[in-house]
Amino acid sequence: ACGPSPANAAPPPPVSPIRQVLWDWNGTLLDDLTYAIGVRNRTFPAFGLPRIGSVAEYHRQFTFPVRRYYERAGVTDETFVAVAHAWMAEYVRGFDAVPLHGDAVETLARFAAAGVRQAVLSATRRDMLESQIARFPIRAYFTDVLGLSDIYARSKEAVGLDYLARCGVPAASTLMIGDTLHDAEVARAMGTGCVLVARGHQSRETLLTAACPSWTRFWRRRHGRGADRAGPIIMKCAPRPARRKEAPRAPHPFPPLRPLHGEAPHPCALAAAGSPLFFFDTGPTFRRCARRA
Repeated sequence: ACGPSPANAAPPPPVSPIRQVLWDWNGTLLDDLTYAIGVRNRTFPAFGLPRIGSVAEYHRQFTFPVRRYYERAGVTDETFVAVAHAWMAEYVRGFDAVPLHGDAVETLARFAAAGVRQAVLSATRRDMLESQIARFPIRAYFTDVLGLSDIYARSKEAVGLDYLARCGVPAASTLMIGDTLHDAEVARAMGTGCVLVARGHQSRETLLTAACPSWTRFWRRRHGRGADRAGPIIMKCAPRPARRKEAPRAPHPFPPLRPLHGEAPHPCALAAAGSPLFFFDTGPTFRRCARRA
């Protein structure tokens, strides 16, 4: 699970192979950050609330539960329900223009090819979530779509715990991928691993406070010398198809990470021996606790 651990804590257990990924939706697979800011600027002024001028300002205000974010924006208890419904109506009205992140479909396909079960765990109302996902050619990748019963985006922790208790995949083999601190909180409550994507509704600086690996994209093609050091994150799925015997096999350009001498492995280090997936993060989180094999 994500989060700092005391200096005298027992070493974490070996990382289990990842068998299941729980995806957040908004900001993680769905590229709706700019759209959500526009929705706010089209609805909040009708309630006497100011527009927001930049992504940085939005990142400073956004949090979970969404009611707390609204409070930071000036929404009162008396106007919260009306503002929430106005915001949602405007969000739904123009949703057909919202895209997925450019690498989302290929990433889902790579997980599926590696035999990893996938589900969506979102704070969006479930019927709305299903209709949003149906717009894209990705529904078949998900065994389940998990959402809330209302539009107020309080917390998806209870939904996640219930699902994990009945899905048949242990927490140690499950990974939560999201774009907010709430995703890290939910992962911690479920006891799963967690990776946060710093291109959604909270900034990288905010996400780093969760002590989880923080990426700006799911994977990146790199070739040539130094490819494993280029960019903030590289994700490769394995195993690869076997090459023909007569073909020379080049060394894998992204060898697995292992702990520094005498140190316990990072609890979020996913490049474990035996895992069907290899995750490579060249940012400071992994450099502090891992080196090239």
